[in-house]
Amino acid sequence: MTLPQYNSHAFALRLATLTTLLVAGATLAMSNNIIAMAVGIFVLGSMFAHAVELQHQCLHYSAFKSRRTNKVIGVLLGLPTLTSFHAYRRSHLEHHRNLGTSSDTPFFIYRFVTAPSIGALMYDLFGISHLKASISAIFGNGDSRLIAVPNGDEPSNISEKFDYALMGFTLVCACLISMVFGPAIVLKLWVFPFLLVAQPIHFLVELPEHIGCDDGTTDVFRNTRTIVGSGFSRWFTNFNNLHVEHHLEPTVSMDQLPEIFAQVQAQHKQLVQTYWQFYRSLYRSIRSQSFAPSTDSQARRPA
Repeated sequence: MTLPQYNSHAFALRLATLTTLLVAGATLAMSNNIIAMAVGIFVLGSMFAHAVELQHQCLHYSAFKSRRTNKVIGVLLGLPTLTSFHAYRRSHLEHHRNLGTSSDTPFFIYRFVTAPSIGALMYDLFGISHLKASISAIFGNGDSRLIAVPNGDEPSNISEKFDYALMGFTLVCACLISMVFGPAIVLKLWVFPFLLVAQPIHFLVELPEHIGCDDGTTDVFRNTRTIVGSGFSRWFTNFNNLHVEHHLEPTVSMDQLPEIFAQVQAQHKQLVQTYWQFYRSLYRSIRSQSFAPSTDSQARRPA
């Protein structure tokens, strides 16, 4: 197992880029010009989804050398999409441990994987399962996706409770701002970007990772898909498109995954060049009814 390798300066630059684009998006979203407003909402939502990709690196403690810094930044990155850093970390580490076994349970659960239909697609596209679980946890009912790590070194549920309490505080602040300044500001800067943009984009990024791969084996080259992607998609997903490589070396800085990809490319069994190619293939498979649901151990849920 490769020891953790950090590139904190590169990650800090990604955070600076994220912040800059969030400010630009917010400025456009508050414009009176409807086109500029729509562009701003799209930019904000896209950056909310991008923030979850950056949060993913933090939960592996590979963004910064300090665990505390990873936690603080990770918690903040998940706030716009109500994604608990600690609950996500617990579940995601279990996903890495149990990939290819019956014990593998993902954090983001999609109906579309097990029963492809227009209804399931819409349900997942807008992240209804994630919303229900997060809202339930915020109001004290716990996160049903949380998996206890036996004999693990993870903190108690106090950590998750803090995340959801912070989300609850954020919701209260949003309500107060709506009451004082009107609902438009909250709708434009958070609600619309989150629900109409971030959720669908996150679904589209997550879905290719394991769906349609062989979940009856622990061979990562068979149960996981890598998408080569463009420079933009690699930046946007924080190199998580190289998903086989991430499962091979989950502790290294994400920007090192292209080097690993160059070494193992010939071993890939589930290699796709672009996201567009994946979705075209998925659409043709579903339309021809050749898509195999999870009941025959050929479809998987994302992490």
